[in-house]
Amino acid sequence: MIKIQIYDFSLDKVNKPYAYDTLNQFLLTQLKLGKRVVLTIDEAQNLSSGTLEEVRMLSNLQTDSQMLLQVLLVGQPEFRARLQQPELSQLAQRIAVNFHLEALEQAESLAYMEHRLSVAGRDDSLFTNEALIQIYQASKGIPRNINLICDSALVYGFGYE
Repeated sequence: MIKIQIYDFSLDKVNKPYAYDTLNQFLLTQLKLGKRVVLTIDEAQNLSSGTLEEVRMLSNLQTDSQMLLQVLLVGQPEFRARLQQPELSQLAQRIAVNFHLEALEQAESLAYMEHRLSVAGRDDSLFTNEALIQIYQASKGIPRNINLICDSALVYGFGYE
């Protein structure tokens, strides 16, 4: 079972050296408890270069033999391009694994939409097959676009009853 905990290390409450030391102590405690800590940052393309540099500095939190923190940066395709900028070269060098989610094929897109509806508690089909195909065509198979189009369709459908 995966347990998720969120901790607030807001820098507006404390100074940076204190926050850095507090985080390091927390990570060492988690290591002693046999727990792995992962920092996930979504929409990473929106972070400033300075903030991304601070994220890179977190990779210095380690013991002689082990990293204390794994950082997962998630972003839109423009994030990949940003990582090619000279001021982010040190961050780019520390990225061990990267993955680009390709557009889904039509069958995958239709299955994806049905799965999302199922997870939300919908047992029967909500969209007609024609609507699903139109959503696929408009989204070009990009999951984020599929989600936005479906969300809009549901909002408008609710508004028009």
